[in-house]
Amino acid sequence: MRYARLHLTSACPVIRDCFYKPCQLIQGKGFTLVEIMIVVVIIGLLAAMAIPAFQKVRTASQDQAVTKNMRQLGAAAAPRRFRDQPLTTLL
Repeated sequence: MRYARLHLTSACPVIRDCFYKPCQLIQGKGFTLVEIMIVVVIIGLLAAMAIPAFQKVRTASQDQAVTKNMRQLGAAAAPRRFRDQPLTTLL
């Protein structure tokens, strides 16, 4: 039985093997279930370590935003407070 040869490079052996071996299944080219489960567990552990760190950073940034807002509110209220007080209390 003759097969038509296609001009395929060696960069894609899976496609080349499919054309040259039409009745055989290509074995050993995929991942096992254990390997996939190990990758999922590792990703889960990394996420479990990263989420609390991100929450701490988020809380710290919210605290800084509150401090900045309070400082701006105080800076805006200071001229009014000094303007409304009588001169005798300033001396």
